[in-house]
Amino acid sequence: FLLQGVGLVDFHPAVCILAVMRISVMTLAGSKSVCLEVAGDWTAQDVRRRIPGLKGSRRRAARLLHRGEVLSSGTSLATAGVADGAVLHILFDSQGEVLTASADGTAKLWSVQSGECTLTFDVGGPIPFSAILSPDGESVLIAAESTAMLWHVDPCELFMALEGHMGTIWSMAFSPDGGFALTGSHDCTAKMWEMDLGECVMTFIGHTNQIRSVCFSPDGSQVLSAADDKTARLWNAASGACLRLFDGHDGGINAAAFSVDGARVLTASDDFTAKLWSPDSGECLRTFEGHTNKLFCAAFSPSGDMMLTGAYDNTAKLWKEESKSCVRTLQGHRACVRSAVFLPNAEQVLTGSEDGTAKLWGVEACECIRTFEGHFGEIFSVAFASPTAIDVR
Repeated sequence: FLLQGVGLVDFHPAVCILAVMRISVMTLAGSKSVCLEVAGDWTAQDVRRRIPGLKGSRRRAARLLHRGEVLSSGTSLATAGVADGAVLHILFDSQGEVLTASADGTAKLWSVQSGECTLTFDVGGPIPFSAILSPDGESVLIAAESTAMLWHVDPCELFMALEGHMGTIWSMAFSPDGGFALTGSHDCTAKMWEMDLGECVMTFIGHTNQIRSVCFSPDGSQVLSAADDKTARLWNAASGACLRLFDGHDGGINAAAFSVDGARVLTASDDFTAKLWSPDSGECLRTFEGHTNKLFCAAFSPSGDMMLTGAYDNTAKLWKEESKSCVRTLQGHRACVRSAVFLPNAEQVLTGSEDGTAKLWGVEACECIRTFEGHFGEIFSVAFASPTAIDVR
């Protein structure tokens, strides 16, 4: 952790002398500090916003300590006993954040470490079937019926609406650099949006039923979509041309995902199976059977050696390519598992369910580590953001 910019100094108490009120914020190691002019009615959140280079998920993961006690985000400095010349220390919730979208009309951010909800986005009535975090952690895109709503996280405010679909948006994805976003809709199209301007720059047409899943390839050059027409399609992101058709499921496809290296595609279907495909040839490489109801989500581990599916049988299952059967089953939800992702360490999995909860699981022991409770309706999507991925300059 390195603080740079105006006010960056090697800490010495004599440096922080100011007519109004000046404090120092230091790492726990005490190697660097930043001096800030503050007012007594400022909160810890106000202080975090003014620390140079601290932004996005990294800012929200920051905790400020005064005399060994964590300052509440909404408590004023004066109330907490912070006075002129005080020294605050900074530490980070390194486990990251969880984002959920629910039938209760809200999306929520949660701390992985504490399990507490840290922010609620109220979309004002429509059910958000999908919510995703931008790669820099500064924005959240929430699907509200046929509109995708872009929210700033800090401060929490609606910034932009992406309008153009003629039906409910079921799935969304950001490009790896965050410059573009995909939306997949009930209107049988997928759209790519340029995020700086909020304009649709490409519409992908070819599916004959509603699109349930969209994602970018790891390098951002291709788009993958899956639909209720029982097919998945691979598209050129720049031209909009369909490059490949993945045809072999006996039911609608609810999810499709790329492996981290882009060399394989995983699909999850209403036919109770998941399939592994070659994006180069369109050939089905393997079929995974074991769920006892429709599959709704699919994901690869960060290392690419394990796959994850969730289904209407209330379970999530882990698979390995060389194995024809499930290697682990995660049981504990009381309703359909609608969404599931790996955490970056590949040792934990996050699931979201129609039982209104999200759960964090240990992969090795198949045990639930934490349950995120607070929604009053089904959870339709989960996403994860790691503060360690945010570059603090």
